[in-house]
Amino acid sequence: MRRWWVSLAVLVALGLFISLWTKTDVLSAANEQAKVAQASKKAGEKASEKPSQTERDIKGIHKQLEKVKADLAKDGKYSCCINPTCDFCALTVLMCPCGKNLSEGKPVCPECLAGWKAGQGVLKDVDANKVKMAPDEMLKKMMEMKAKLIKLIGSAIEKASLEKVLLKVEGLYCSACETKVQSALLKIPGVKEAEVSLEKGEAVVKHDKGKVATAQLIEAIKQSGYQASVKE
Repeated sequence: MRRWWVSLAVLVALGLFISLWTKTDVLSAANEQAKVAQASKKAGEKASEKPSQTERDIKGIHKQLEKVKADLAKDGKYSCCINPTCDFCALTVLMCPCGKNLSEGKPVCPECLAGWKAGQGVLKDVDANKVKMAPDEMLKKMMEMKAKLIKLIGSAIEKASLEKVLLKVEGLYCSACETKVQSALLKIPGVKEAEVSLEKGEAVVKHDKGKVATAQLIEAIKQSGYQASVKE
């Protein structure tokens, strides 16, 4: 806010100086400066607006990524050759050997190469023009590892977002009963997994948090011809 007022003061002073120097109407100059002040105020207000949810999410993700890289660096697994450090290696193989590779005359990842071209290299006695990118075969393997990593992370996130409910089911007499109850539960929107055990007389249900009420599960089982309740 202080910086905004300083900028505004400079603009006003400059406007008045020019108006006197050119012997123009001071009132006219003041009106022009009022317009400038109003425009500057609007710009300041816009700059002070709260970031959108998307912007906050992106900032949060970036913060987490930086923490991951810092932890990997402590374990000796993140040796980057540019500053700021690259994200490519962290997102593909959860490590960065580019610093070590480059010190041995070996190629680096695409982001590190771009960093050197932009003057962000941090290793001494290295000619940026001689830095080479890793061959296509190596990059292909890194991207394949990235795909596997994303799949694993996605699976972990999905499991973490599920709520587990244990229900006592009465009236089960055969495997057909198990299948019937399981089918009824899986038809409920939001239910991801349902395991029914004749031997234990229970059903284990996993569903999206906040999207399925336990009463819905019990009602679905009752509609199938069985009695159900929450198992303590």
